[in-house]
Amino acid sequence: MGVPSGRLSRGLSTAERSDRPGGLSNAERSGLSSGLSSAPSGACSRSPSSVPWTRSIAPSGLRSFAPSVVRACAGVGACLALIGCTEWSPRADLEGPRVLSASLVGPRSVEVGVAEILEVSFSEPLDPESLSAGSVAIVPWVEVGRCDRTPHCDIGSCERGRCQVDPLSTGDLGRLDRGVYEPEVALQWSLGPSAAGPSSRLEIWPEAALAGGWRHSLILGGALRDRSGAPLVDDEGERSGWRRDFVTAPPGSSGPEAKLVTPASGELVPRNLARVVTEFTAPVDDALLGASLDLLGEDGSRALLEEPVPCAGWVPGYCLEWSLSAPLEPGVAYRIGGGSLRDRRGRSAVVPHLFEWFAASPVADEEPPDPGQVRVERRGGCVHAVLEGDEPLTLQLELDGRVATAGGAAGERLEVAIRIDGSPPQGSLTASLTLEDRAGNRASDSRDVDLSGADIPPLALVEVLANPAGREPDQEMVELVDVRVDGPTLEVEGLWFADLAWSEVAAALIAGDPPGRPLPSFLSVPGQRTVVVGDRYVLGDPADPDPDAETTLVVLDGSLGAGGLGNGGEPIVIYEPLTATLVTSYERPLEVRGAADQGRSAVNSHPSACDVGAAWEVHPLGVSSPGWAP
Repeated sequence: MGVPSGRLSRGLSTAERSDRPGGLSNAERSGLSSGLSSAPSGACSRSPSSVPWTRSIAPSGLRSFAPSVVRACAGVGACLALIGCTEWSPRADLEGPRVLSASLVGPRSVEVGVAEILEVSFSEPLDPESLSAGSVAIVPWVEVGRCDRTPHCDIGSCERGRCQVDPLSTGDLGRLDRGVYEPEVALQWSLGPSAAGPSSRLEIWPEAALAGGWRHSLILGGALRDRSGAPLVDDEGERSGWRRDFVTAPPGSSGPEAKLVTPASGELVPRNLARVVTEFTAPVDDALLGASLDLLGEDGSRALLEEPVPCAGWVPGYCLEWSLSAPLEPGVAYRIGGGSLRDRRGRSAVVPHLFEWFAASPVADEEPPDPGQVRVERRGGCVHAVLEGDEPLTLQLELDGRVATAGGAAGERLEVAIRIDGSPPQGSLTASLTLEDRAGNRASDSRDVDLSGADIPPLALVEVLANPAGREPDQEMVELVDVRVDGPTLEVEGLWFADLAWSEVAAALIAGDPPGRPLPSFLSVPGQRTVVVGDRYVLGDPADPDPDAETTLVVLDGSLGAGGLGNGGEPIVIYEPLTATLVTSYERPLEVRGAADQGRSAVNSHPSACDVGAAWEVHPLGVSSPGWAP
């Protein structure tokens, strides 16, 4: 038997050896008999129980002895006599370590946290040198299809709507057994004590969170060895790797995982970056005092995100705005790490699975942006501010005490809008603008918005079905909402419908040729939803949902637009031709050409139903919802 800890120890006396369970085998005693018989009397020059020895690992896995033992021998015979005195055999420890228990149970565990510490206990201490990235791995499976509608896959396993297959080949397993596997997932591990001795409990965890809702395999290759060099074995004593499969819980299941909002991933930012905005899949703790996140530099440097404040307009706990503890290192790319920020279950933030980064430019930015590049205009019942700048900026519009904000990367169109409440006074309103760059440099301006002209009906386009699942263009529809909170019943009349941009409509009105079709008059009350369809629309078509029973249905004399609405993205306006007034629009339409888009409408998620391009999105339920909110 070896010394499990590998510390300096001594040989066992005859009396001690006789107490050892099992004692010496017949083969051991037979191998010593000739030496014992030829040893001269008194050949043991030192007391056997006082002879020290040191265990080391030789290539063959056998023990070697310290020089002090050799010096205790007086020739070959004396050495054999010494062995006879101590009843000690130079037998190799050929029994490898076995896995006794693990935190992953069974062949496949589910709902495992994305950054959980995985524990494996062994029958004896491991050699720490045998642990490497090539011998221990967490391997994500590969997606080969979808199984959203049925939990069946032609190949592989259905996990959270994805068909996934094991990517490990026989060659990969062989490389793990040789300790030369090249992993995809970076791991950290530690060895600690268990009932089997020191260094017999292995803890493994990923450096960054694993993908949520994904199948993985934890593999311990046969390259793992004990301190005598014997390899990992199975319960039958055969050399073998060890494996457990598991499926991770959703993102954020081990603690907050921050996702970049500002700056955008891949963006080049000034060294004196003023703030970073992050969002989370699950709410973080409301107690933010002292909370922080790491910024991990590719060069090994670290910066700190600190002093978090909740983002304006977000649901509490889902978005934070951070200050930086120091300027960034020039030319270094950074990603968000873990930190002291906690979720509402008290778990600390972990390094996110999603790899998002931004890089620091060589210089600081001290120049404020130019607010003169912002265009302010009234469009229907809303005031819009639009910017297409040459650097990443945040645009803020304030009107009558209300604020709208948007941010974006260089060259990205920024647009914000605020609806004019009630019946605005004739004349003008003052719109206040603020621009801020990534370094925190700010510039402000104000503009007068002309409110003269005809009263605009309080209507807004909120849904467009251009690619129905049923017959085209018969089942196409658009939906209007009365944006008022309260007020009397209105009679809406004199409006026209056209599938053109407002600039084209305005040009046609100047030429005296109003485009499109008249919209039949209808009554509207605050909050009412009105569905507009063509004259060949069929109620009860099973391919698309019918309007709600309480919904007002307005039927045009013909199809919607010129021959129907184009699936490639076609603008829509509703306007008053006598005064050349735009009422509402859908100016930046979504493309809905694909088979997956059939029967799926575009909906406006802007809080005031203003026509802001970024507010339009495909229906979140994958259908249309005429007469009711998605």
